[in-house]
Amino acid sequence: MASANLIVIFIAIVILALFLIIRFNVNSLFVLTGALFLFGLLSGTALQDITTAFRSGFGSTAGYIGIVIAEGVMLAVIMERTGAMKSAATYAAAFISKDKRPFAICAFALFLAFFIPPEAAFILSAPFVSHFSTRKIPSTLIFVILSVSIYLGYALLPFNQSVLNSASVLNAQVWKVFIIALISITFALFCGYLWIKFVLLKEDLPDFENLFTEEEYFTTNSVYPLEALLPPVITLLLMMLRGIALFSIKPFGTGDFFTFALFVGDPIFAFFIGIVCSLLLVKRIHFREALSKWLFEAMVRSSSIILFACAGGAFGTMVKNSSLMNYIVTLISGTQLSIFVPFVIAAVVKLLTGSFAIAVVTASSVVAPSLAILNIDPVLSVAAVGSGAFMVSFINDPFFWIVSGFSGMDEKYTLKIYSLLALIMGLASFAIVAIGSIFIG
Repeated sequence: MASANLIVIFIAIVILALFLIIRFNVNSLFVLTGALFLFGLLSGTALQDITTAFRSGFGSTAGYIGIVIAEGVMLAVIMERTGAMKSAATYAAAFISKDKRPFAICAFALFLAFFIPPEAAFILSAPFVSHFSTRKIPSTLIFVILSVSIYLGYALLPFNQSVLNSASVLNAQVWKVFIIALISITFALFCGYLWIKFVLLKEDLPDFENLFTEEEYFTTNSVYPLEALLPPVITLLLMMLRGIALFSIKPFGTGDFFTFALFVGDPIFAFFIGIVCSLLLVKRIHFREALSKWLFEAMVRSSSIILFACAGGAFGTMVKNSSLMNYIVTLISGTQLSIFVPFVIAAVVKLLTGSFAIAVVTASSVVAPSLAILNIDPVLSVAAVGSGAFMVSFINDPFFWIVSGFSGMDEKYTLKIYSLLALIMGLASFAIVAIGSIFIG
């Protein structure tokens, strides 16, 4: 089938999916699965390749993000049941005035972005910051502020493999990428602040019941705040160890300790250790119940998020395996749009596949040979790629479903609040890059 026709097919399927989900409230797992099969059949993909793409995308997402979601909810449920969550959150909130809490969340989110993948960072911190909500700022906005701040930092700061690989491919100096990232992040957060203050807070937004407010938890322990902080802090430190080990300067070298750091800091293992530590807070009389009923409850609560995230990943894999992505990328790269080329390619690939890593790698690889022809500065190109990949979060993006599931927002409001805010902040970040390209070329 002609690649141009695939664009029409993709757009039509996406519109149909959104219409069914938002207008008729059809189950998202059913819609995403149907969208995958429909796109595969209409695009002329071999029948066996359609089911292969589904299993590959679903399985790869479940194998990493899925288990991290489940472990993160297990950790949160145990801490809620023991009273540790409230104790730790109340202790931390006491140091921050109510009107400064959104800014503190942004600062903490950017700190996490230095070391930890956005999914793991959000899953670990979301249950705590939900207690930072106020009458003026509902928990829904708290979750959104946390999510966009984490992802923005991750997308632009040169401390993760995707951005470092982009800098390497584009031959950009890392310290310059860091400076541009700081400027872009600052302006994007400022624009996000204005949008929240003058638009979102003016609307009558419903305060959705998030994942941790379905019932009133009983608390059987009197847990001291510092004791309560032990499980999440250990989880955080382990993941930070891995993040530091992966820094471009390789502070731990590449020997045995490097391998050890990668293992213990893997979110799957780090969250497991956090769960083990949280069980130490459970009184003996409730220990067997914690190991069975509490953990099972966490599995039930996390199951829908995992399924939606995996279905989104599967749909993205189906689109990635088609010729649509290559066609659009080739079409865009053949233009003379200068600094807009890496930005648009990254945004389009993220829209099609739902994968930040694929968007960054594709855009960087395509643009690298043409930097001189397009007269683009390598450092600005890295920032443009990150801005484009960040600003698009759609129903085929697993992170979209993590934010939706943890915050309790339905798909309509997740698109309206979270996705739109990410779009605005991504454009603001790119505006700095575009202005910079006028003077640097």
